[in-house]
Amino acid sequence: MSTTAAKDDATEFKDKGNTKFKQQLYQDAIKFYMKAEAADPEEAVYSSNLSAAFYETGDYALCFEAICRAAQKISGAKEASPLFSRLAARLAKTLCFGLRAGQITFDSIQRHAEAIQGFSDIAKRTDAAGELVASWADWQRIEKDQERVTAAAAQARSRLSSLPIFKLSTDSSLHFFTLGHDKPMSIVDDWGAHDLDRDPLHLDQLPTTTLSRLAFFFGGVGDARHVYGSIIGIHAAFNRLSKNKKSKFRTHFTLLDIHPTALARDLCMFLLLDELLRKEGSYDQETVIEIKATIFYTFLGVIVPPYCHRRFHALVKNVIERLQQSPPLLPAWIHVNADSIPGILRSLHHWDAGLANKTTKEMLRYHNSWEGPKDILKDALASEAGAGYREMKEQRQKESEEIVSRKTDDQVISFFQPMGRTQGFDPCPGLDKPVTRKLWLDIAREGMVKWLMGELDDEEDDIGSDAGDIFQSEMKWYEKTRTFVPPAVLRKRYDGLNEAWSSIRRSPGKSVPRFSMITNHVNRDWRPNSSLFDAQTKPHIGYPNMENLNMFGSVSLLSQFNRRMTPASKRKSINEDHPSLSVGEIFFDSVVDALKTLQGRMTLEFLQGDLMHELARMRLKADHTRPAHFPRTYMRMWLSNVPDYTHGVLNEAIYAVQSLECEPGSVAGANCMLNKGSWSNGDELCYHYAHLLPHEMPRFLGCKITEIDPWGAIKIERLPTPIPAQSLATQSELHTWLTRVLFSTLAPGFSSTNANARIDYPNNLVVFIDLLIRLHGVGFPEHWLSAFINAILSDTLTTDVAPYLGQFPIPSSERRRCVPRRKVNLEPWHVDLENILAGSWEALPFPISFPLTFARSHEELVQLQVDASPRAFTYASLHMLSRQAPVLGLLLFRGKVGRNSADHLAQNIHQVLEGKLGTDHSVHILTMVDEFDIKTGKIRWRMNQQRFKQMQEEGGWVMAPYRSDARESIVSQPFPSGSWRKM
Repeated sequence: MSTTAAKDDATEFKDKGNTKFKQQLYQDAIKFYMKAEAADPEEAVYSSNLSAAFYETGDYALCFEAICRAAQKISGAKEASPLFSRLAARLAKTLCFGLRAGQITFDSIQRHAEAIQGFSDIAKRTDAAGELVASWADWQRIEKDQERVTAAAAQARSRLSSLPIFKLSTDSSLHFFTLGHDKPMSIVDDWGAHDLDRDPLHLDQLPTTTLSRLAFFFGGVGDARHVYGSIIGIHAAFNRLSKNKKSKFRTHFTLLDIHPTALARDLCMFLLLDELLRKEGSYDQETVIEIKATIFYTFLGVIVPPYCHRRFHALVKNVIERLQQSPPLLPAWIHVNADSIPGILRSLHHWDAGLANKTTKEMLRYHNSWEGPKDILKDALASEAGAGYREMKEQRQKESEEIVSRKTDDQVISFFQPMGRTQGFDPCPGLDKPVTRKLWLDIAREGMVKWLMGELDDEEDDIGSDAGDIFQSEMKWYEKTRTFVPPAVLRKRYDGLNEAWSSIRRSPGKSVPRFSMITNHVNRDWRPNSSLFDAQTKPHIGYPNMENLNMFGSVSLLSQFNRRMTPASKRKSINEDHPSLSVGEIFFDSVVDALKTLQGRMTLEFLQGDLMHELARMRLKADHTRPAHFPRTYMRMWLSNVPDYTHGVLNEAIYAVQSLECEPGSVAGANCMLNKGSWSNGDELCYHYAHLLPHEMPRFLGCKITEIDPWGAIKIERLPTPIPAQSLATQSELHTWLTRVLFSTLAPGFSSTNANARIDYPNNLVVFIDLLIRLHGVGFPEHWLSAFINAILSDTLTTDVAPYLGQFPIPSSERRRCVPRRKVNLEPWHVDLENILAGSWEALPFPISFPLTFARSHEELVQLQVDASPRAFTYASLHMLSRQAPVLGLLLFRGKVGRNSADHLAQNIHQVLEGKLGTDHSVHILTMVDEFDIKTGKIRWRMNQQRFKQMQEEGGWVMAPYRSDARESIVSQPFPSGSWRKM
């Protein structure tokens, strides 16, 4: 090919590349620019174009090489070449991002030192453009910082992982959920909700390398019903493996819960199972039955027989002794994380010594009896808060009716038909019967409103299909005694029990002679189930609230699982002598059988902590108290309905998905329990939290939602990352989306006052920083992410996005809403970002430009505290809105002091964001608060020590905590800076 023809080809390739570049199809542009460079290797412009395309895709190493090639091809006085000046600016940026991202090494910089020096000299000229000078100044700073970044990155990541990621609530106590509501599932077979959720993990198709380290994670493990079910399922799958694969099989279950009492309860249950596992052959049959009864009553009984109570408390004392040893004396297959032991011990000590005054009679007031609640309700209505209570109930009624009115007929049928079947309702009539269909739908909508008001139980109860009338008889027994019928060998320990039970079974509809003797025995000798008590239970109640629990519905769920997981030829019949305990015996016997087979092949790990935090710590290898060989990624994860409280699918994508194995069949599952009546469909649920529709998740967050059903399962898979550049969102799409996420954190909308439709929006700005780091892992170029955070830190962000200020949930139509582009005011949140970044900026995979006043080290921060009287807090919104909702922020402002000024600021956070309020450096807003406790009046936060000193010198600064959902201060008077003290 002639030289002229080659040059013509090169020009043609360049033009095609330019077209693709303008369309932001950078990978296609690279292909054409490479052809142009190959056709005319002496022309600098083709190498320059190629470097620009590499830069836009974030391939800084290849961009660096292309820039150096272009420099060699520029003839004459390079300093006079406009192309050389453009390359100089691009090189400085490339070096900044490439070095920080680890794509460019000091060795490669040394190899091209001469070329770099030539470019650097251009920036020193007096006529050099401002951008060029600034870019090289940034490079000099980053080059100087790199040694510190390399040395400090691990500690910075650890500090970042230890920061709170959620706003605090006005009531920091943990809510202990005693009994689960879900159908038990097997994590290798299904997700428990319904037959459509069968999603088997085919263990026989997995390679032995995977089978030898098979790990499963249960977040928000609660009463561990899914762990029991999954042990049964794993056992069945193990039995189907070949002999060779069985020999390689090892599995690890991580049981995580934020509440130590839940873990203490589960630990005791597994130790009871271990007692059967190890000693069943050495016990007489009556002792074995007593242990099995203790397991069942502990799991599902509100009150327990005296012999079960004694056995359980002997175990509690024993477990306390075991956990206090170093290392703890536990079965080889059980591991309790060292950091989790203190919390578990507190719960065990409470059971051991803190329940002496708890009575059966009082316990039963809070279980399926209107006596206790009526008294409580009467007291509430008679109090000063009575009007507020009525107003709250009316508001909940109104909101519930509004939610139901938005449901389509098909959605109403989908929700109510399974529940209605348990209440004797026929299926919804078809369209050919409009009158009866309308009547059915009207009743169903009323039922949905009652469910949202907390007045209706939606548990299925098909227990009658199991064994005819035997459960009807036991229900009659339960109605009288609030107990499940013990087995015959245990009933004989008290005169009259056998006779009473036989009489009920013979004539379930008739009264039973001398039954008062039985109820007297129960009230006198039976004891409250200690494992249902928690030390943090409100002292004015002191008992777990067991109201309106359908206990036979819970038995039914176990029975359904037994049928579902057992082939018909191997199913055991329910024992008519003690039906409910028989169901439990079948279930837990299967667990023991599995543990026997899997001895030496299974480990159960107990871990207390916040789900998102602990997963982040694992990923960053900051979980120092976990053994090094324990898994940090999992084949499958069940997150329960923890996402309801932890910002839904967005935080699942940021924190949980990265902890999945990137293999076929690996998935994170969850369900929606807190607010499932609030969503019209899965798209709405997804958009509310993530500001994305499900099909958009791969392009932004590098994961795939395979199912999202508010009434069923929510399943997310990990995708291989980094995602190819052509499959990612564009830079403009990314920045628009990040702006929506940012605004919803700074100025969220209104949550519902309906406790059964409460939608939390808990994220603080720590999550936003974690999101940017995650996006780097997804594959977005570092300079895209750096540009966005730098616009925030320099307070130069302009956008056409508006914050959503309406009622939750956020409608997906918001994704299309725009306003005229304007500059927003982000300076009031700089103190918050400073608190986060001062100790963690070395953990960022891209460089940022700090404002001059920012601290660059966590050592420059100081923790401040205010000690207030509990009477200082106002309850105008507290009795109307959930105290557990994570909505607390702090306002620090200078100006007119008083409740009105704090309320005005809280009501107008969006005006601060829009630059119509607080633009004179007189307002700071914190989303990250270290501690808030109404009971003690203690409030803690952190701040740059120099900034605090300056505030003290200026005077006039005050602090007021506020609720973002109510948009009002919650103190009668702000706290002046003179009352802030350093810790």
